[in-house]
Amino acid sequence: MTIRQGTSADYIDIAKVSNLAAPEYQLSSTQLQRFEDTLDPRCKLGFFVAEEDEQIVGYAQYMQWADVYHPQAFWITVQVHPDYQRQGIGTQLYTTLSDALAVYDPINFKSSIYDGYEGVLAFTQKLGFVEYSRRIDLTCDLNAVDLSPFMASVEKARADNFRFIPIGEVSNDNIVVATIFDVQWALELDVPLDETLTRPSFK
Repeated sequence: MTIRQGTSADYIDIAKVSNLAAPEYQLSSTQLQRFEDTLDPRCKLGFFVAEEDEQIVGYAQYMQWADVYHPQAFWITVQVHPDYQRQGIGTQLYTTLSDALAVYDPINFKSSIYDGYEGVLAFTQKLGFVEYSRRIDLTCDLNAVDLSPFMASVEKARADNFRFIPIGEVSNDNIVVATIFDVQWALELDVPLDETLTRPSFK
């Protein structure tokens, strides 16, 4: 087994490993490439891959989010193909990643773990990670939801000359898009978080 620096040419194989390791949360190479292409210039992104018989069997990625940016804080992901787990590959990937980031004098690493993945939780705890927050994802069946309690407010808004249109019909004019960006940022600031938010670049 060998570990090397990854490139965007590995995105297809990385997505395959991720989807096998966490099948409930499908990832595509297109999503990975888009994230790289739209990354805030301040933020760092990179990864390492583990290969066995010229096949990628695991990867470790580091990244930074623009809206919770700190130059010495990193989000990391370590995924290993189910057939190769519990063979020390994840630990070797994490060690390689950690050593590579040492030059930035990191203040912390953070990672997200899906509910029910007790093996992953034990792995991160072994590395010294501790839980600092927990998120619960809620879903809504839009076909069953009752919107009647909100219709009076909708009608009042329409009477005040507000229009409601699908996001796909919004003009691509920079002023309009910038306004939407400002509204989204205002909404993010209203959400309680354990992080200090930093406004991303509009570009």
